[in-house]
Amino acid sequence: MKNYKLRTGIVGIAILFFSCSERIHDYHAGFVVDEQGKPIDSALVYEDLNPDYIIKTYTDSTGYFKQKRQQLMDLIVFKEGYLRDTIKMVSHQAGETIEYSPLVKTDSAKIVLKADTSVQKATIVLGFYSICCGTPNGEQIMRYVRMFIQHHNLQNVKITLVSGLGKEGEHDIVVEIPAITKMQKVVLLENLQKLAKMAPKNNSDGGINISEIDDIKGRYTNRDRLTFKEIDLKSN
Repeated sequence: MKNYKLRTGIVGIAILFFSCSERIHDYHAGFVVDEQGKPIDSALVYEDLNPDYIIKTYTDSTGYFKQKRQQLMDLIVFKEGYLRDTIKMVSHQAGETIEYSPLVKTDSAKIVLKADTSVQKATIVLGFYSICCGTPNGEQIMRYVRMFIQHHNLQNVKITLVSGLGKEGEHDIVVEIPAITKMQKVVLLENLQKLAKMAPKNNSDGGINISEIDDIKGRYTNRDRLTFKEIDLKSN
């Protein structure tokens, strides 16, 4: 009888101990949002492991991610236009674990990424190409470029029309921006890509390629055959 009571007591203590201990999931989960609380989609999430063992996960349209946990290593979160964030999974003090990250205890924790406001130079090319019968209409996309520049008060922007790239009116529009934040550039490029797909075809099978280049001079090797004309930002 005494042995039975002893065993019962030990089991009771064990149950009490485990019920009070934290439950740690075998995965990381949560939401990635910006400083206004809006979800950030396609943010990259991975554990700070040896590159050979990294499993990469991306957030969905609601900012949510769920990734099987390999170890309790730091979690790295990154999205172009935002500052990279490193979240500690475990906090130690005097060699003892004192706290686990909410990302391994709940599915609703939030990671707030701050916008990268560092300024850089950007040169963006809108390449109008033709497969048959001329190039698409670029009026809508150019209106957006002018509106974006004005809205963000971007200074000393130079826009150049490069003609003579083909027999069917193929041309480039080069937008040189001396100072733009990474976040502004991300937004500009994303919206230009969307507008390029929506541009009226004008009975053309061509399209508009959006790209960023480092060196405008290196792009055009046959400059003698081309025409370079600066576009007035105030013109329609």
